Amino acid sequence: MVRDLTLGRGGIEAIRRGSGLSRRALLRWAGCGAVGLTGPGLLAACGGGATAGTGSTTATATGVAAATTATSAVTTSGSITSTSASGAAVNTLTTASAATSTSSTAVSAQTGVVSKGQGTLRLFDYDSQPSEAPKQDLLKQFTQQTGYQVELDPDIPGAFEEKLLVQVASGSAPDVTKAYGDPLFSLIDRDAILDISAQVARDVSKAEIADWLPSQYHMFFDKGHQYALPKYCSSHVYFGNKALFRQAGVDFPTAKTTWDQLRSAGASLTKKQGDTYTQFALNNGMANLSGFLSQIVWSWGGEVVDPNDNAKCLLDQPAALDALQYVQDLIWKDHIAPQPNDVKALGSDLFGNAKFATEESGSSSLRDLRLQHPQLELDFFPNPLGPTGKTANYHTTDCYALLKGSASKNTDGAWQLLRFVTQPAWARMLIEVEQMQPARQSLAKEWLASVRSLTPTLQTANLEVFVTALAQARPQLRFSNDPKALAILNPVIDAVYNKNTNTARTAFAQAAPQVTAALRATSSS
Repeated sequence: MVRDLTLGRGGIEAIRRGSGLSRRALLRWAGCGAVGLTGPGLLAACGGGATAGTGSTTATATGVAAATTATSAVTTSGSITSTSASGAAVNTLTTASAATSTSSTAVSAQTGVVSKGQGTLRLFDYDSQPSEAPKQDLLKQFTQQTGYQVELDPDIPGAFEEKLLVQVASGSAPDVTKAYGDPLFSLIDRDAILDISAQVARDVSKAEIADWLPSQYHMFFDKGHQYALPKYCSSHVYFGNKALFRQAGVDFPTAKTTWDQLRSAGASLTKKQGDTYTQFALNNGMANLSGFLSQIVWSWGGEVVDPNDNAKCLLDQPAALDALQYVQDLIWKDHIAPQPNDVKALGSDLFGNAKFATEESGSSSLRDLRLQHPQLELDFFPNPLGPTGKTANYHTTDCYALLKGSASKNTDGAWQLLRFVTQPAWARMLIEVEQMQPARQSLAKEWLASVRSLTPTLQTANLEVFVTALAQARPQLRFSNDPKALAILNPVIDAVYNKNTNTARTAFAQAAPQVTAALRATSSS
């Protein structure tokens, strides 16, 4: 669900609704041995190699594996590595063939001391009602292994980070929280998240870190400190309604389709009845800096933020201005993407209800489309090529972090819980229940198989594009001070794309230096 027209994730990430989970699926991720607590700070699954303790006593865990579940060492297309140390890191996806392993393979084996204890820890990780029971089932295993009870906090509608900040200040916060993008950066900037650098260095193997997408993992660092571990990673590509393309006599886009080609086809994919638009070629998620706009700027060869200096805004550079103006023209000149009044007239769930021929969105939208529109003739294609001849796409930064000001005041127990919910078994549960694309490369094939098994209409769809898109994927951009930068840019985005009261070239050429000046002033104060 789009949280905010300018800051939201974009696309069709709607409120998730219920789905059943078969007994076979339940056993697949919840069976004994499927959940391994990793590293010296954690216990082995099913009580193996540990001496029971109570209160603050310690127990020794031997042979603790970083990934002790079946097929956890399967690679999908080789490996993904980072080509840049900056926040704009791009991943390189090698395509060497990799055999599927069905054996239980440990990424690492370590020996260490584990603190066992009593008391209650809290986890804020609301995704949807169907995921609550499976999470509770897995958390019972955590209780058996560590002695800690875990309570799942209820959903916090809206800007959950603001309510978490109140709890942090009052000392009543949950121990572990989900986070992503803007909420994550806000919590870090406002000193609400614990630095876990020492725990990661002690307990997380290099092999396990290498299994996570590098550019996502890098976004959890700030000024040399680490604040989170990955939850899942939704890559953003284009969703297409094949029936609407066929009705318009337009070939379905491929990896070679350019933005100019899609723009040319836009007139055929846009429909009117009298003066009223009934269908558009493109969706209405374009006034979105962290998602759509950043992707199109990148594909034009520009940058939003200087990769080597995130106190410098580059939206006034020629390539960025060309891209930003191109988007405004799609809406207000070509009118192949809707204007605000069009959206009001069209209703809701516009891609699912065949009002949009295409929609830029993330893999996390797949579950909703499966449940709400099972007969939708859906397929996928990479973000179109820009003038550089390259595509560019965005991925999410979904993660788990430890909050300061927790009610339990138990950092050791909270760290063990954080490690538990970042293990392959937890990721498998999210795949089965929510169809969440895993951040671990080793689980990509399992995700593809799960999505296809649940959605017969996607048997021949190009789901692999979500995995291969990570080769070009970049995480959500981040300024040195997001609130300062966005306070200037959000009104500009609104004026250009929602109101058409200024041209993109003029507005962003004026705004970018103002952003840089504000960020420089903040960093020097």
